[in-house]
Amino acid sequence: MLWIITDTHLNHHAMVKSCGRPENFDAIICRNWRERVKPQDTVIHLGDCAWRSEGMKRLLELPGKKILVRGNHDDKSLEKYMEMGWDFACDSIVMKLGGVVILFSHKPRLGHRADINIHGHYHDLHREDFSRLYLPLSLEAMGYQPIVLDAEFLGTMASWVSRRRIPKLKEIYELKQNHRPLSLRDIYGQQGKERFIRKFDGTPEPDIHAILKSFARFLPFLPDLVKGEMTMTEYEKGYHANAHCCYYATVEEFLKESKKSWLACMENQFLHVYKGMQSGDGEKGSDGSWSDTFDKLRGDILTSINDKTGTYIIFEYKLPEEGGRRPDVLLINKKQICVLEFKRKNNADYSDIDQTLGYAWDLENCHEVPWRKTANEKMEIKPYLVLTRVNKKNKDYKVEKKGISIVAPESLILPDFASDQGLSEMEIEKWLESKYSLQPGMLASLQRIKDEARKEHPEYFGNENEKIIEAVECLRSLRDHAKEHKKIIFVCVTGVTGAGKTLLGVNFLYENVLVAKESAVYITANDALVDVLSAYLSDEKMFANPIIKRLVKYRTEEKISENIIIIDEGQRIQGEDSRKYNAQRKRKYIYIKKIL
Repeated sequence: MLWIITDTHLNHHAMVKSCGRPENFDAIICRNWRERVKPQDTVIHLGDCAWRSEGMKRLLELPGKKILVRGNHDDKSLEKYMEMGWDFACDSIVMKLGGVVILFSHKPRLGHRADINIHGHYHDLHREDFSRLYLPLSLEAMGYQPIVLDAEFLGTMASWVSRRRIPKLKEIYELKQNHRPLSLRDIYGQQGKERFIRKFDGTPEPDIHAILKSFARFLPFLPDLVKGEMTMTEYEKGYHANAHCCYYATVEEFLKESKKSWLACMENQFLHVYKGMQSGDGEKGSDGSWSDTFDKLRGDILTSINDKTGTYIIFEYKLPEEGGRRPDVLLINKKQICVLEFKRKNNADYSDIDQTLGYAWDLENCHEVPWRKTANEKMEIKPYLVLTRVNKKNKDYKVEKKGISIVAPESLILPDFASDQGLSEMEIEKWLESKYSLQPGMLASLQRIKDEARKEHPEYFGNENEKIIEAVECLRSLRDHAKEHKKIIFVCVTGVTGAGKTLLGVNFLYENVLVAKESAVYITANDALVDVLSAYLSDEKMFANPIIKRLVKYRTEEKISENIIIIDEGQRIQGEDSRKYNAQRKRKYIYIKKIL
């Protein structure tokens, strides 16, 4: 039989106060586990399993085969957990049970593509995303016991999926989680509950409008609806909710949109799509860059589009697996995409150009297209850098540089969006949910790495790109110089988007790990790159094991002992890491320029 449990927190006695658990909750969990789970059964644990080695030892002695879906308190590597005794460890797992594709994860995966996402983490039953099917689990509501994924359980989920219906809280509660009464925390979450109590303490029957306001972060425009400043009809016409952008609609719908309702949508959706991220200084509000972009689009730019019903406009689109990178505006039909990056400047610098080119390159090379008939068929990408502070005397300003058009809003002329290439709402939704795919050149190079890794004495392999070979040779000499003279050398590799900087990093890692037998670490914030490399190289233990262990994220809690640190997309390092970097600027830097 297959069982599921979450957030056991064995030996974590702070849970008594924070979650209201009984003093002996450890013993209760272990007793319930032993009473239900047989040695031949399998238990999926959705993370935050135990506190310290004593709790882990106690959990691993319990019966059944155990799969760990790592939680935020499970801070060791996956390999380490399997060495401890877990039968399998992962960060998420997908299974098809009873005809239902289930994504198991610790935290809810916003915008997931499975039939349903089963998760823990919150210790209550509230949901933060109403655009997909979720089943939140709470060990407290489960009665401190594993629950079985039997026919009844799977059948109930299958009925939700088949009808594409988001279950009510009562239904989630009744699905084997009815061991304690429902609370305000189940409805609003812990933070929402605290805000609710502070606001309505002492009021027996709070006003319904005030309750609706507490859900403003879920439903764009809700404050305006509550105030009566906007009708439900206007709401339904003016907005399509999506977990991947702040706003999308046809150009025709956008041109009918009021500025106030549009800004409300942008602000609410940003909190939903980009959790934990700042929108940026001056973006929100009537005087911010969003407002400026709205005015320029409505005043000068969109009027020239001939097919306004089949051309979609997308704001703040979250590029797949790119750590929150987002172009300001996209205009899209079946054949082409216009990337519009707005800057409140009167001239453009290199970083602005590189940013815009990066968005265009990602969309052209790494973004899947649902209606694409052949692998070689690509969307036509046209990038524009729009300077909104150009002097009125230079309103005709237009410069072509590095493949992009740098223009004043008044001089921006969009290409023809043919009416026979228009998109339906279903097609644009599929595009918004498309996956990241690694470019063919990278995959071909990885294949050559795999071929070399099979050899007893691997030799450094070359690439058809001579510039990469030259760059690796330069890095090799710098490495040897630093080692000989016991120096720290900082190297900054620059190059336009698509030049091969990531491939250079992988090549140099290969050079150090397998050829020079040097200790090296590859640091990246690109989750997709980690997933693709790990999956693609998994059958090559000689090379895959060292590279996978060294693919770590920025701000890793693991201590890096390697002598050579390769940072992919180093400009994305922020916060404390950035301050440390800037503090070291007086040290000797060697820039590899004109190589890539």
